[in-house]
Amino acid sequence: GPLHLERAIDDVEDAIERSGLRQADRGVLHATASLRPLLPQRFAAPATYSRAEVEAEFSRLVASSSAAGMDAGPRLALTCETAAALLLLRELMHHLGFRAFSTAA
Repeated sequence: GPLHLERAIDDVEDAIERSGLRQADRGVLHATASLRPLLPQRFAAPATYSRAEVEAEFSRLVASSSAAGMDAGPRLALTCETAAALLLLRELMHHLGFRAFSTAA
């Protein structure tokens, strides 16, 4: 639900802040073989995806986690692991400056 999602966002943001890494132009983040199966179906094809595409998918996750979002359209069919992978991907890209991520092997 929305409360758990907000807590998870806060936890990831805190971990990134504690890491000492700062926002910088980092280019493309490459998904590992172990991460690729956890990503939403939208990112299943080997390709490079923009930060905007990740943000859009994350926005769908946020909307589907709220009661209001359920009325706005179909809920995303995500496992907890997939939601966590998407959240981590979004936060890393957003806070560390990755402009895209690649699922190409």
